[in-house]
Amino acid sequence: MPNGLFVIADVGANWKRYLDTPANKQAALKQIDGAKASGCDAVKFQLFTHEELYGFPGDNTYSLPREWVASLARHCEAVGIEFMCSAFSPDGVEFLNPFVKRHKLASAEFKHVGLWHAILVSEKPIIASTGCAHDFEITAFVNKYGSKNVTLLECVGAYPASPSDYRLYALSEWRRQWPGIDVGISDHTTCGTPSLLSVPFGATVFERHFDLFKGELSDTPDTPVSVSPEEMCAFIEGLKRVQATSFGRTKRPARAEDD
Repeated sequence: MPNGLFVIADVGANWKRYLDTPANKQAALKQIDGAKASGCDAVKFQLFTHEELYGFPGDNTYSLPREWVASLARHCEAVGIEFMCSAFSPDGVEFLNPFVKRHKLASAEFKHVGLWHAILVSEKPIIASTGCAHDFEITAFVNKYGSKNVTLLECVGAYPASPSDYRLYALSEWRRQWPGIDVGISDHTTCGTPSLLSVPFGATVFERHFDLFKGELSDTPDTPVSVSPEEMCAFIEGLKRVQATSFGRTKRPARAEDD
């Protein structure tokens, strides 16, 4: 994982804007451009079907077409932002593997042992959201992969989530339990407060839903927790300011007071 801040713009279902497929693909490409212009390090999509999510066939309205993945990944490389995509089945992991540097495990799939195995076989790092997980499940997960290959994100799987539901001390505990592990926040709040407060606890990786078209007619499942480019820019600047703040335990005169 890169040093400093690593910010992921989660497009999720926000590529779905229009009735015709070509226009939706163009919207997906524009979301990538918007994430890059907003200062994000990675842009993430989700590869799922209704059956992969719920175990039976159904509406695939928000299912990203697999035939788009290669061109989305190429566009990310061309503009200089990392392409990420969450798989929701072992087959999805195998399909995405040539296009991603690391795999992203959604909270809903954290206990999916088949996904664990598929990602382990890929021999690529994993960023795992831990919504709905217990401590013993997280311990088993990290012990399976090794802390050098895992980034843990505290997450609450509600849309939107309440800041009070985030357990920020868990970040410190993970870092104590596995020294050197990368930790962060998958932030489903509308305010971004958990992300800002998580920096003193060691968070360096941040994920927020992103929508270049926020403010227009939006009705995707991710609309309630998505931020606009302007909001994403402000969010990243806020993270940088908090990261630059000293959290030293010892009180002494600041350099500005030395005179």
